Amino acid sequence: MEKIVAIIALILLPIIIGTVFYYLIKQKNELLEIEQSAELVKSFTGGGKFRDGFVTTKLSYPFVQIRLYEDFFVISYSKKLIFRYSEILSIRLTISGLKINHGKEGFPKAIYVSSEKHLIEFLISKGIRQEDNKMGMSIL
Repeated sequence: MEKIVAIIALILLPIIIGTVFYYLIKQKNELLEIEQSAELVKSFTGGGKFRDGFVTTKLSYPFVQIRLYEDFFVISYSKKLIFRYSEILSIRLTISGLKINHGKEGFPKAIYVSSEKHLIEFLISKGIRQEDNKMGMSIL
């Protein structure tokens, strides 16, 4: 009987893990209505950390996607965070990644995403202020 339970567990475990991965990737790739009529400038896939109060969500590659459009950008994981560039107060490179500082209500207070050089350059080109980092790390 124990062998049967072990065999069933060995069969079900990969199916369950695969289903969770499929769901997370599917959620990340779904577009918002506003995105369907906008032209995508660039997208990045990576990881992220989202902290709101006592709750922190950490996701590694490939579960976070950043989609850049001319007037706004979307951080997509199991949730969708949409920002106009004017809503971003600043960006700062930290040991946890690129911190996106904002004051938008209802969104995680601390947002960290993978620090892709082209993402940083694009955000700066949109007039987002770059804060000095305190660790001597070079953003560009």
